[in-house]
Amino acid sequence: MAREDLEIQDKLGYTALYYTIIYYPERVEVAEGMVNKNHNLLTILPPRDGAPLVVVAQETTKAERMAAWIYILTPPETLKVSDTA
Repeated sequence: MAREDLEIQDKLGYTALYYTIIYYPERVEVAEGMVNKNHNLLTILPPRDGAPLVVVAQETTKAERMAAWIYILTPPETLKVSDTA
């Protein structure tokens, strides 16, 4: 899969990384492979609420490890003060 292919969004505006976080939160290594290939993925915010992916992971059951890993890599400009409170 090409780097740019990972940025493809479905008709709802979600990426494969978003779905990995939601449906396979324990598969951090899969998300890691995606982000290693395309660091821009962490800046593509879900269209519904625009929350950073780290917030999406925090709100997902069994995603503590995923959330911690995403937080470390998320560019500071992607996070808002209200998201981290």
